[in-house]
Amino acid sequence: MCIVYGFEASDHMLRDIIRMNKPFGGKIVVFRGDFRQVLPIVKRESRGMILERFVTSSPLFQVSGVLHLTKNMRLEVQREMQGLEELDYDYPSSLLRVEERKEEVENRRINLPSYISVGGEIKTLIDEVFDGIETEDADREWLRARWVFATDNETVNQFNECVGNRVPGHYKTYLSADSVKADDSDEKARLQSEFPIQFLNSIEGPSSLPAHELRLKRGSITMLLRNLRIDDGHVNDSRYILEGMADRVHFLRSVVRSNYGSRLAVLRMNCVASEEDAPVPRFRKCQFPVRACFAMTVNKGQGQSVNGKLGLCLRKQVFSHGHLYVGLSRTTNPRNVTVYTTNGERAVTNIAFEEVLTNQ
Repeated sequence: MCIVYGFEASDHMLRDIIRMNKPFGGKIVVFRGDFRQVLPIVKRESRGMILERFVTSSPLFQVSGVLHLTKNMRLEVQREMQGLEELDYDYPSSLLRVEERKEEVENRRINLPSYISVGGEIKTLIDEVFDGIETEDADREWLRARWVFATDNETVNQFNECVGNRVPGHYKTYLSADSVKADDSDEKARLQSEFPIQFLNSIEGPSSLPAHELRLKRGSITMLLRNLRIDDGHVNDSRYILEGMADRVHFLRSVVRSNYGSRLAVLRMNCVASEEDAPVPRFRKCQFPVRACFAMTVNKGQGQSVNGKLGLCLRKQVFSHGHLYVGLSRTTNPRNVTVYTTNGERAVTNIAFEEVLTNQ
């Protein structure tokens, strides 16, 4: 997902440091990635602009060598530990055919493999992935092995609400203090009249900001929205079990493999979006930097390995290169995958940019 500018900035820096006018200063540089996965995010731009900012558009890529990895290690490890059937072990090649559109049945639509469960109701997906969450037996190990991916934030929020309603206990609601930063009292008075507090509270900010009305239950899965303790692995997009809530502090326990079981206390703090994502200039929100995370977007799911149940919610069809491939390929066992589609159809939309795949 790296934009080409970072690729070329590394080249310029190494040329300047080493004082040698060769690619990357004559040094061997290794980049890794999968061209079948989601491309860099370029907001409100066309297909051509997205491809222009991908690494294949750089002259440096033309003088680079490409090495191909041929084994799906998620399934390889699972096969050695538990033994997969021959049909399951063919899953990686099925995924490659999906992304390369070799199984396309009509324009941008493909049929899902027969051994993937498909449901036509959102309740079916919840029952399949989070069956038993209503009981107190849903511990950390049980929850960390259950994931749902969706294509957009609106669907993610709705799904989190549906699953959260099944978690035992009562919601506790936390309201944020929203403001626009001002340099002096005159500017502060002007901004308050221009952006009243009721308007700021109604803003649906980007996914990097917590909600104004944060509703959580003890025992829910949550996601951290900013880096807090990088050395200890408490970073943005990490998943936790919410073990306790108070008025001014939340107590979390990590379910991430790298620091599984470690605890973190989270306080309310000022959360600020980047300039391009800020709904209004210099907007900030004082709130707990967490959100419910029974589901997450496909983009955030890149790099994850799901050892247990995996759900893919296609309430809104995929709209970007690699969405379907990423959503289906996170699992170590294809028989644990359940896909929700409208009316339970097995033919789903798939988007793949041929210009990217021919360059890999």
